Amino acid sequence: MSIPDDQIDSMAKHLQKTIGLAERATLVHFSGLKPAASMFLQGYATGLISIHPLLSFADRDMATARLTDCPCAIEGDVHLLPLAEELVIAMGGSPFPLQSEAKALYHAAACITSNYLVTLTASARDLLMHCGFDKHHAMDLLRPLHRATCANLEQFPPEKALTGPIVRGDTGTVTKHLSAMTSSAPEVLDLYCCMGEHTIGLAAKSGRLDKEQALNLQQLFSQYSENSQTDR
Repeated sequence: MSIPDDQIDSMAKHLQKTIGLAERATLVHFSGLKPAASMFLQGYATGLISIHPLLSFADRDMATARLTDCPCAIEGDVHLLPLAEELVIAMGGSPFPLQSEAKALYHAAACITSNYLVTLTASARDLLMHCGFDKHHAMDLLRPLHRATCANLEQFPPEKALTGPIVRGDTGTVTKHLSAMTSSAPEVLDLYCCMGEHTIGLAAKSGRLDKEQALNLQQLFSQYSENSQTDR
């Protein structure tokens, strides 16, 4: 069942109770959030597994091609996990086991690295539009930076891949960013402060940002964040 999450339980019930399934049938859903057990119906011996390709599919026509070597989480009835592995391999993917109780955090991680990246990019595009670029040109300018950043993450862990003014402790540059956004793009200010505060922690873990620099940056973000809330 490759359907919206909130339809899985009712569809599983419909298939088992209303339509009827063959003895020892197995139900499979492709949700990254819901465990296979969500399809359980008392009194039915249906096998239950879930398979989730850890990839985004914005275009249906490209989805099948992208499954090649795609990591796919498998979860559900223990005796059916070999079947789940076979299905993933048949699709061209690479299976890995996932604990049922970990699915919500796992799915949140996927949302952060995929969905929120798109939101961050839209905000960066909007800032460039404030600079006078149209939205298409803005995206053309951002794509090489995306590729370079992803290449860094392919080669290094996040702590080492991090670049920019925060990891350098450059409060002067960050202050100018915040001042410019306050004047010209206040709608992005809260996002910038939130991400900046999290980046301080990552920069500190990298060993390249000392405690005094981290404190100065934290105070700077707190000041602008409080001012932003007051102005609303």
